[in-house]
Amino acid sequence: MFAKNSLGVYLTSRKASLVETAGRRIVKNCTFSFREIESILGPGDEVVKKIAFFQEALRDNQIKTKGCFIGFSSEDLVIRSFIISILPSKEIPSAINFEVKRYIPSSIIEELVFDFQYRPDRLAKKIEIILAGIKRELLKKYNDIFGQLGLKILGIEPGAFSTLRLLRQKKKIEEKDLIALIDVNEEEFNFTIILSNFPLFTHQIKIPTLKEEEISFKFYSEIRISLDYFRRQFPGKEIKKIFLLTEPQFFSLVEGLETEIDVPVEVLEPAVLLDKKDKGLTVSELKAFGLALRSRDLKTITINLYNPKILIERPVEVAPPKITLASINLKVILRSLIAGFFIALLAFFLGYQKSLPLRRELKDYRIRVSSLKIASPYTTLSDLQNIKINFQKKSDEIDREVKRLRLKVTPFFNSLPSLIPEELCLERLSFIKGELRLSGYAYLGDEKKELDAVYRFLSSLKETGIFTQRFKDIRFISIIRSKKREFNITNFEILAR
Repeated sequence: MFAKNSLGVYLTSRKASLVETAGRRIVKNCTFSFREIESILGPGDEVVKKIAFFQEALRDNQIKTKGCFIGFSSEDLVIRSFIISILPSKEIPSAINFEVKRYIPSSIIEELVFDFQYRPDRLAKKIEIILAGIKRELLKKYNDIFGQLGLKILGIEPGAFSTLRLLRQKKKIEEKDLIALIDVNEEEFNFTIILSNFPLFTHQIKIPTLKEEEISFKFYSEIRISLDYFRRQFPGKEIKKIFLLTEPQFFSLVEGLETEIDVPVEVLEPAVLLDKKDKGLTVSELKAFGLALRSRDLKTITINLYNPKILIERPVEVAPPKITLASINLKVILRSLIAGFFIALLAFFLGYQKSLPLRRELKDYRIRVSSLKIASPYTTLSDLQNIKINFQKKSDEIDREVKRLRLKVTPFFNSLPSLIPEELCLERLSFIKGELRLSGYAYLGDEKKELDAVYRFLSSLKETGIFTQRFKDIRFISIIRSKKREFNITNFEILAR
């Protein structure tokens, strides 16, 4: 039996959105900012202030449902996706428990609790995993807050996944589709790739305090990098469509995305995912609506951080035992030293005995090598001339092969200096088995200008005949931001094959 009423709560660092439902119908919805708490209530205990504000929101909107589902913004969670070999279902939790330590830094792993969802791919003999973690302190804080409010937490999941239920409800995606969902609000972009209703990959992008055109540029760059990463992690999988979920005031930030990434894009306003009788919601409230529907759809997202499957226990610190002179037995120590000496002596003689055959073989080899001569005392002038002729033939063959290889790659190397922009520094070049790899970096003190220089270099390669005749595929393998000493630079690697 489904609960008649349900409450979804979506939380970010700046605000909270609440939606109460009756069945699949929205009854009440509201959003309030945590910044208003500071301006209205002033300084004080954060938990006490949030309890007071939640109480006011519940009272003013007459929300009486006592069970709630919570979704956190990706900035408050650790989300990782990875692949393991196919295993029996009973062994999967222990295998994931082991893999967690490979993907989460050891400095924070003990502060988190984890839950996961998996999708077996029996044809490829692998299991795709999506793993989510939340800090114990944050979990405890909101458990205290909602306990004081008289609300029972029924489940906690990543808020970025909750809108997937609405896409399924409105039949925007088919059972086996590979699609991407981007939701945009004033705080963040969430980019999630979904295969057969399973979130394969997710990436959150915080909206910086920049000009509108700079935000758009960063948005396009981050989406391109995320797509490149996904294609490397899941080769052979192509995205059918991207759903872009946003409110009308943000349309100008994201227009032109389809031409930038060459993937079909369908823009969705929140109203498209609602029934006509439901009033309009923001994207954050839409996520809260998706959370409230969890009670009626337990299969789409099964991650529940309120009931985690993985708990990495903190190691218990044990004080070292105190050693006193009275506890030291000199006779025992002396016997141990004598026994250790004889064991070491025995090990040495056994090792020496084992090495004797090898020593003899090495001695014989040295004698044989020392007896070798380039020519015997009876070698005639004619024999020496034949040796010289054979040597010269081999030398000529090697020279011809070197020249052939030089002629093969020299045109590419000759044309490169004229194609590399002045802003770029080429660090490494290799030509192996018909594949040309170029890697380097750009430093201009401005991420936008650096990315522009890198893309101009790629375009120059694609427009140069000597490269396009030889290589059918010229593309980026990676573009990442990193630090070189105290400077932020843009690293790139290009593959031509």
